[in-house]
Amino acid sequence: GADPAGIRAAIGPCLRPPVFEVGPDLVAAFTGKFPDAARFFSRAGTDRHQLDLVAFAGWRLTESGLAPSAIDDVGGNTLAAPDLWFSYRHAGRNGHEDYGRNLSAITLHHR
Repeated sequence: GADPAGIRAAIGPCLRPPVFEVGPDLVAAFTGKFPDAARFFSRAGTDRHQLDLVAFAGWRLTESGLAPSAIDDVGGNTLAAPDLWFSYRHAGRNGHEDYGRNLSAITLHHR
């Protein structure tokens, strides 16, 4: 019931192209729930795709009524910059036992 005009969103560090490769199972899961989501995938090989998760999240937020100007992309690619951000995929690919954690928060601001 919140008024979308009073909401701001931030998209933080995450997997981003060109390192966010997914298989046909994830493409099918996304497009099965959101048929218009096919445009956020591009071919990366015979059975691999790149997912633009930031563009997908922005689309879903605007579909929910947020203005594009209310959505901030703070940047950061967790897999491409493991020295700055924790990455489960980077840790797994490099045999690390642990991968750290990232934190997201939702806050309410009362005027």
